[in-house]
Amino acid sequence: MKCTSGIFVSDLYHFAISQRFDLMSFPSTTVLLFSQVLSFYLALLGALYSMGAKDNVLKTFALTSLVTNFAAFFGRFCLEYLTLEYRQEVY
Repeated sequence: MKCTSGIFVSDLYHFAISQRFDLMSFPSTTVLLFSQVLSFYLALLGALYSMGAKDNVLKTFALTSLVTNFAAFFGRFCLEYLTLEYRQEVY
């Protein structure tokens, strides 16, 4: 399975450029959002633990990781919201 950033870039391409919504990763939305929430939580823990360290490079790296993870989650969430009308729901 591809990494979540590769899937996100692929979904952005199919949404914005090719307009092929059938090739997007709709069946695995729950897994993708859960993995991004988990990585955001781990980055948050790393940032909190690095605040106790005296190393400024470690603090900068942890906060950069936290901001990057939040941006990836927010981008994925916005993309999922924008593509709600293109899904084929099967009950």
